[in-house]
Amino acid sequence: MGRGAKIKEKVRKLKILHKNNTPLEVINYRNIVLCYLDENCVSKGSYEKFQGIQCIYINEKLCDFERRMTYA
Repeated sequence: MGRGAKIKEKVRKLKILHKNNTPLEVINYRNIVLCYLDENCVSKGSYEKFQGIQCIYINEKLCDFERRMTYA
């Protein structure tokens, strides 16, 4: 199974488990911390898990669509 297929399968399972389709609702339900990086950052975003705490970092200069694509 390729990487894309694995991601699609993970998303399918999350939709079933959380009974919704929006990534932001899943982030909130799973208590993932959503942080915004200052506009000097060159990355669109990143993910980190440290001592059991999951964080998603989003560049604040992105438009709403790009933010949703990044945390999705």
